[in-house]
Amino acid sequence: MAAEAYPINVTTAWERGRIVLSAAVEPGDVLQYHDGRACVVEAAKDLAIGQEAGVLLRGGEVEVPFGTSVAAVRGMPMWWDESANVAIACPGLSVGDFFLGTCAEDKAAATGMRARVRLNERPAAAWSLRDGSASGGTSDTLQETNGLGVRLLSGGAARLAFDAVSEAATASLLSGVALPTADKFLFHALLNVVANGDAAAFDGVIGIADDDHADNPDTIAQSAFVSINGGSANINVESDDGSTEVSAQDSTIDLTAGTPFSVWIDKRDNAGVKFYINGIRVVTGSTFVLTAAAGPLRALVMIEKSADDTAAEWVVLEAALIRADDAS
Repeated sequence: MAAEAYPINVTTAWERGRIVLSAAVEPGDVLQYHDGRACVVEAAKDLAIGQEAGVLLRGGEVEVPFGTSVAAVRGMPMWWDESANVAIACPGLSVGDFFLGTCAEDKAAATGMRARVRLNERPAAAWSLRDGSASGGTSDTLQETNGLGVRLLSGGAARLAFDAVSEAATASLLSGVALPTADKFLFHALLNVVANGDAAAFDGVIGIADDDHADNPDTIAQSAFVSINGGSANINVESDDGSTEVSAQDSTIDLTAGTPFSVWIDKRDNAGVKFYINGIRVVTGSTFVLTAAAGPLRALVMIEKSADDTAAEWVVLEAALIRADDAS
């Protein structure tokens, strides 16, 4: 039986619908509507299979349970795990996960934690890969040297790849929109590392930076990155504001080739930038700072290899810069 979602302010102008039930439900159960959206059962009692139920679709907030160790970060997108009946930060590849909405509050991860989500609302992004150059009216920069380069895919995704040719190569995507370092904002991405190379000659980063680089992300002066080395499953986090550098730290969460994971970077406090992998805050024992960064900062995904016949493929399923003002 699905875990209950508690609607907040049900007297507001909710968009409502009707659904014929394929299974018995309780009031507050989270289901998937026939158009793919999340919906919450609005009923005074339990309902049986085959009955028709009223559901809430959009226009307000619901309080839902979060997955184990998953934090609520206001402004970040969430999905619903239909098998576990909890909110999660990254949809799986299996049938049963669907978009839920945007976090409406901050809450640290805890056993039995529940938090408010704006049902079926996407974060209001200053820039997103989904919207492309229409966001902010400027064009994103795609850079490639050798390899298979960068390809924009349908649905607002991007593929960066190298073939198995022994050569130096780079591929990167830098957002056309840049935000001042003084601004409070979030970075969100869903990344599928299909193949991560087989040698130390390969490096990849995703996050925020003041610029791109021709062949080496380590030389970018100002950044907050999730980084991955060739031949390694370790997901690392690092930062550099031009004055204080925190070198790559192991998040202790490993990637699985071909399985997407979410990257959250919370830059609402330049003196304490926070990293999350799949909604789980990582490397809490280090302090990541961007206080000295002059900026402005852009979204960046970059892979590079200095040599070797390393083949690699990164698919960015989603990426966005979300202003904290838009997350309120």
